[in-house]
Amino acid sequence: MAAMGPLGDSYALRCVSDLPPPFRPVFGFRYFNSLQSECFPVCFLSDVNMVVSAPTGSGKTVLFELCILRLLSRFLTTDWWFNLLKGTLKTIYIAPMKALVQEKMRDWKVKLGSLGINCLEMTGDSEFFNKKAIHDSDLILTTPEVYVTTCFASYYDLNKPLLLQTISLFLLTNICMQKFDSMSRHGVRDGGLGFFSDIALVLIDEVHLLNDPRGAALEAVVSRIKMLSRLGNMKSAPLANVRFIAVSATISNAEDIAEWLLAPPEGIKRFGEEMRPVKLTTKVLGYAPAKNDFLFERRLQSFIFDILMQHSRGKSALVFCSTRKGAQEAAQCLSQTAGSLGYSNPFMKSMQQYEHLREASLTCSDKQLQSCIVYGVGFHNGGLCLKDRSLVEGLFLKGDLQILCTTNTLAHGINLPAHTVVIKSTQFFNKEKGSY
Repeated sequence: MAAMGPLGDSYALRCVSDLPPPFRPVFGFRYFNSLQSECFPVCFLSDVNMVVSAPTGSGKTVLFELCILRLLSRFLTTDWWFNLLKGTLKTIYIAPMKALVQEKMRDWKVKLGSLGINCLEMTGDSEFFNKKAIHDSDLILTTPEVYVTTCFASYYDLNKPLLLQTISLFLLTNICMQKFDSMSRHGVRDGGLGFFSDIALVLIDEVHLLNDPRGAALEAVVSRIKMLSRLGNMKSAPLANVRFIAVSATISNAEDIAEWLLAPPEGIKRFGEEMRPVKLTTKVLGYAPAKNDFLFERRLQSFIFDILMQHSRGKSALVFCSTRKGAQEAAQCLSQTAGSLGYSNPFMKSMQQYEHLREASLTCSDKQLQSCIVYGVGFHNGGLCLKDRSLVEGLFLKGDLQILCTTNTLAHGINLPAHTVVIKSTQFFNKEKGSY
């Protein structure tokens, strides 16, 4: 492909040097890939809302970053000096999982730190934050899993009008939509929207989860933002022209979401498997049924080791399980099998790897995880503390931990590349229905 071409040539790769000089260090490469190049004019040269559907690993995060830089370009002078006014234009990033928020937090603190961008994580794992921290933040990263007490503990004084201004900032945690609904309506009535009016960009990751039980909360939050942006007293605020960017690997009804977000035709981008950087080979293996679904789920664990031996060929592998307990039991089963092989453990390549894992295991808070890690196997789920999850992710990225059993925590965009992915069972237990 050509390295550079006319602005309207979507088949030419765009160069990072097309960006203003202060923004170029954000990217550690010279050219955007074909997907990013095609989206570049809409992301960075316009302010329209967007809905993007593209395979995992195709570079969708860069689209978010281009939209953030588009917003920050308002602080550029005519001679390309970047003069940031802290906290005056806020970006909200919404993701379904704490692990995904934390990954983006680590990445963007490094990438955007040189510009002086202040990032603030608002999840159940983040430390408590005050009004000043939120006021000064430029990029707020949040999930639906923040507890109401985390949000309101130090501000819950109904005698202070500033309460409404502060609470408005936390609406995107969407942990309790009834509270948010009443408070945001109360804030509108009293004119106390506070920092909320500074929101200029909303980034929605894994938007296909609108079909998830948590999707109703996300839908209500976005609808409320749209409603508030149309208020007369918001005309001079950034919120009046708030921009929505929604991305996902799988959106079957992109046009419907685009209509909801008021995205024009040029803001709808759909890419197929041709954009996937590594082509996938898929195999479906069937096994004889058991007396019930529970026993069948347990029986599948005994097949995982042989599947890994046949397909992973000594390379990294992720094993997805339907429950936290299932991921933990799968890891224990694999580690016991590997441990019984002694020096022939296929998940252990060198004594140096063993020493790294042994030292790492001593820092684990979870004793069961500690016993698995020394054999080159780990598990990852929402039940682990932040320190243990970060430890496991780091070991897997470095290649010290070869096998990682996990729930869908890692299925929502966490950047942990693997050679082989095993999906143990194609069904899960639905608590609401009481069946698989």
